[in-house]
Amino acid sequence: MILLISTCADKLSEAEFVKPIKELTNGVVKHYSILTSDDLLSASHVIICGTALKDFDYLTGDWTWIKSFTKPLLGICAGYQVILKDFGFTGSAMIGVKKIDSKTDLLSTSSAYFVNSLQCTNKTNFNVLAICDGIPCLLKKGNTIACLFHPEVLNTELIKRFLLL
Repeated sequence: MILLISTCADKLSEAEFVKPIKELTNGVVKHYSILTSDDLLSASHVIICGTALKDFDYLTGDWTWIKSFTKPLLGICAGYQVILKDFGFTGSAMIGVKKIDSKTDLLSTSSAYFVNSLQCTNKTNFNVLAICDGIPCLLKKGNTIACLFHPEVLNTELIKRFLLL
């Protein structure tokens, strides 16, 4: 089972940030606030989906399981933020289609769609796979990928290749 974790405080936001990923993956959606260890155990892959620009409720959730999670994990936008939560963030809006400098075969394009206002700027122990305007926007460590942009918009191959891990 592919588990899609919604980070949306407003259920209506799921139409924009979760539904396109569900259509790509046929995954099962669960909100982060009711996620159980059984959900994680039964998943082959986990995708933490993004949410609306000024929705930060998810940052107060319990994401401690991420550090010990060994199955393939993809964090998109809000998911990027919870994966990298311990490394610190700076706030500045990145909105729209932007050029990225990619160093990975997970992507086949040089542009990505961003809708975010928090980026990790501190040095992490993740490998940087893509950069936008000097900001690491795609990082990987083991089976965990943190993606600042929304691959469900312009980079669906990233999600498809992630599912092959």
